[in-house]
Amino acid sequence: MALPRVLGAAALLWYGVTMANPVVGSAAARQDDAAIAAPRPRLHGRFLHISDIHPDEFYQAHSSTDETEACHRGKGPAGAYGAETSDCDSPFALVNATFDWIDANIRDKVDFVIWTGDSARHDSDEEIPRNQAQVLGTNRWIAEKFVEVFTNPPAGRGPSVPVVPTLGNNDILPHNILLSGPNAWLQHYTGIWRHFIPEAQRHSFEFGGWFFTEVIPDRLAVISLNTLYFFDRNAGVDGCANPSEPGYKQMEWLRVQLQFMRERGMKAILMGHVPPARTDTKKLWDETCWQRYTLWLQQFRDVVISGLYGHMNIDHFLIQDTHDVDLDVLSGMPGAMSDTRHAMQDELSVNSAADYLQELRDNWSKLNPPPSIPTKDKKDGAGGSTTKGKKGRRRKDMWGERYQLTLVGPSIVPNYFPTLRIIEYNITGLENAPIWADKLQASPSLDSDRTEQKHLDLRNTWDVTAGTEVEIERRKKGGKKHKKKPKKDKKPHDPYLIIPDPPSRTSAPGPAYSAQTLSLTGFTQYYANLTHINNPATPKPQPREFYFEVEYSTFDDKTYKLKDLTVNSFVDLAYRMGQKAGKRAVQEVESDSGLREEEEEDYEEDVDSDSDEEDTDDEMEADRARKKHGGGKGDKKKKKKKGEKKKSNKVWLQFLSRAFVGTVEKQELKNKLRRRARRSRIMTLLVAVLIALILFAPLYVVYKPPSVLMSYLAQRWTDVIWRIWLPPSKKLVALTIDDAPSQHTPAILDVLRSHAAHATFFVIGGQVAGREDMLRDIVRAGHELGNHGMHDEVARALPDAELEAQIASVRDMIWAAYAAEGREPPGKTDVKKNYYRPGSGFFSDRMRGVVRRMGHRIVLGSIYPHDAQVKWAWLNARHILSMLSPGGIIICHDRRSWTEPMLKKVLGDMWKRGYKAVTVTQLLAEATG
Repeated sequence: MALPRVLGAAALLWYGVTMANPVVGSAAARQDDAAIAAPRPRLHGRFLHISDIHPDEFYQAHSSTDETEACHRGKGPAGAYGAETSDCDSPFALVNATFDWIDANIRDKVDFVIWTGDSARHDSDEEIPRNQAQVLGTNRWIAEKFVEVFTNPPAGRGPSVPVVPTLGNNDILPHNILLSGPNAWLQHYTGIWRHFIPEAQRHSFEFGGWFFTEVIPDRLAVISLNTLYFFDRNAGVDGCANPSEPGYKQMEWLRVQLQFMRERGMKAILMGHVPPARTDTKKLWDETCWQRYTLWLQQFRDVVISGLYGHMNIDHFLIQDTHDVDLDVLSGMPGAMSDTRHAMQDELSVNSAADYLQELRDNWSKLNPPPSIPTKDKKDGAGGSTTKGKKGRRRKDMWGERYQLTLVGPSIVPNYFPTLRIIEYNITGLENAPIWADKLQASPSLDSDRTEQKHLDLRNTWDVTAGTEVEIERRKKGGKKHKKKPKKDKKPHDPYLIIPDPPSRTSAPGPAYSAQTLSLTGFTQYYANLTHINNPATPKPQPREFYFEVEYSTFDDKTYKLKDLTVNSFVDLAYRMGQKAGKRAVQEVESDSGLREEEEEDYEEDVDSDSDEEDTDDEMEADRARKKHGGGKGDKKKKKKKGEKKKSNKVWLQFLSRAFVGTVEKQELKNKLRRRARRSRIMTLLVAVLIALILFAPLYVVYKPPSVLMSYLAQRWTDVIWRIWLPPSKKLVALTIDDAPSQHTPAILDVLRSHAAHATFFVIGGQVAGREDMLRDIVRAGHELGNHGMHDEVARALPDAELEAQIASVRDMIWAAYAAEGREPPGKTDVKKNYYRPGSGFFSDRMRGVVRRMGHRIVLGSIYPHDAQVKWAWLNARHILSMLSPGGIIICHDRRSWTEPMLKKVLGDMWKRGYKAVTVTQLLAEATG
């Protein structure tokens, strides 16, 4: 037994020497026996997420925080450790103090570090523009800080735990713009991050800025994505649909790596700087990149644990809905790319951030609430849900695999308070797993893949199975299954769209959805209260001791009540926050979701809560959700008592407060929400008015044509009589009556006689037979007759011959009426007095030619109450009187019972206003005279 122990001690000694820097190798070899014999460090089940450090070498304490000064000059409240709630960047004092605190409190308690970028100051000071040396210099300094803190003997040459960095949009010049690789920036960062990028991954990083690190060899990888190639504000690239774009290449690389990890039985955490934030109106990623990313995560949901990002400086999370995946967008179809979302601002103010978060909440209100937490069936050794929905059918998505989770961490830069997170994960079964330090020198699994990856990164193969296409198409078409299976070798519509295989139908849910080894279990968030630490209240501010304290922990948080960090836990949280204030029925739904009945405490009384959050609609929505999930039996819905105070969603308010790291008071948040609600109501009203204008403005113009339109029509068709332009002193209007004669004609003539008014009656020839005497009565009373064709029809559609025949026939009837009264027809001696009004009022150039050849003039009008359809005499009369003006031509109709009372009202009021109703001929005579 002694020989193996000696050999083991020798092996440990050899390992320590070979892993050390040659310069200090002899010192390492002289370590005492106790150190050599120390047990290998075990996994802690924790890792650090730190983001957006933004060190600023020009920061000056007690300088001005104004936007133009940027804490670089002037006098103001800038503290020694930073100016909280300002746009200033981080002083070096804050960076040093942060790493000192990490060194003293975290270094030996985490397994790896996720560092999500932006380690250079913003380019916000025009007097001190950034340059390449500054950007690379602060990034190199931060990288060295990580190496210094996390390097323990006997490693010597680098950190003892893996640090996984990524590029931020301010880590390059100009900010946001990174051209396709390889390029000089990627070469610089390859050197700066030489301790962090595995040797086997440097080819990938130099090519495009992406790589992965096996933070637990052969078990867990962290994939660092270069999100600048997805970022919608990067004008140097164009999305992920075109194979020539770096975004497409990165997505293909990611697809291949996730497939390799699935084959090796590994899991992965995705990380990057810019998160895939997306609402109904805003976005951070190009839509084609978001679509491809969401599809990849859906297909590799058995591999991917979560996504961790930074950039936005606010503590929140995102839920991607795979039902938003559109294969047409993925394929770059021309008609599918009409995305109306606009790019978010680079830096979000409190107001704009609150608006963005409210949009997220609006989307969360539409989520499907998760079912009760599935339990292992004792009769089913494989586990699974025993919960059944309506009619005893099992729920289709017990684990929430429709959704995906993205955690967006707050920042070190004190836009609010400096903040970092310790995230914990399940290490059950990994007690004896090898750790990263064991393979610090070389990783056979990675080295063996390196040559192969160079050829497979961007391979263009047809690896789409029929099952994958069926699954996605079925989801797009509402879940209907195809009876006929497509051919297995059938290629997708877009040859560049390679859809990965989904997990096996028999495989268990991945660690993102079911609590298991490597699942994220919770996090503790730490912050530095700079208001207290900077000690600004004293005449000469003397900063207090710097430290981070716990802001909140998901393990004991009584507001969020997160059981773990699986997708269903966050869907439940988002769903609860998505419910509007005053909703009581939601507690019943949440009871079905595995929550306690005491969810009443999620809501706090608030008399001034937004008035647009109506209880009735909310209760109906919750009731529908409850019925959908098979609940309702034995439930007793509490009715809201009259005068009861409305309640605001306490979870939502807490979420908002934590988003800004407690720097914004809850009352101020409530006020902002109320103002936003008012703005939303006003915008909704304005949009409704705009839509109404768009829909009804054309109708209104037809109903009440403005004088400008009438002037245009008169100039456009000069041979058509629309109206006559008279001076204001000549208060004459022509009264024209269509569809004569009829049984109502005698009553109309009586009204005209009693008001000393005259009119032009347009005759329909098909109505004359048996009423010839009525035409003579019209002529005898001093009125005149016009031609309206033989039938009440759309005359424009008539052939030329038919139109000519009708005009001639009605003309003869009119002339006969004049002759019977011993009068010369006006149009017989003067063709300008032959008037024709086309049926329905529509005409064409062809019709105008026919009418002209027949010796007639087309007469329309400018005042038309649409009395042929509108039966209300009072409304028609009001319409006519509202449009009276000298020279107008009124159009109304015989053959309607409501015409007589309308004319009584109109002619009476016209007389009071000094107007006189005349025939068309009399009106024309006034114009020519």
